[in-house]
Amino acid sequence: MEELSEARRASDRPRAREAAETAWLAVVEATDRLLGTKGIQIAAGPRAHVERRAGLTTLHLDELRRTYSDLAESLHGEFFYFGEGDAGRSLDRLFEEAARYVEDVTGEHGLRKEVLEMEREREPPKTT
Repeated sequence: MEELSEARRASDRPRAREAAETAWLAVVEATDRLLGTKGIQIAAGPRAHVERRAGLTTLHLDELRRTYSDLAESLHGEFFYFGEGDAGRSLDRLFEEAARYVEDVTGEHGLRKEVLEMEREREPPKTT
């Protein structure tokens, strides 16, 4: 991700926090998309995190639930709010874990095409 590269070059904590939150948002969007395809809608608000975990549990996706919860604590909790994480896990490693999670959700659960389309919709139009 661009934010992580810039943060690394500049040793910039605010950019590292922004990069962590961007990765966390990808995890959240993939999770919401998966749950939505299974008829579980997540309303925005303070209970959304709890509802996502409950939805993954309802679908018997326990490994995804554990990974989701871990990334919530690490990316969103430790890096975004405190600007640092567990000494044994770098932001690079957390990005790899987040990417694997999104890949698992979009690949194994048939959402790859939808997520790619969603990403294309967010891209600014190319100028020639």
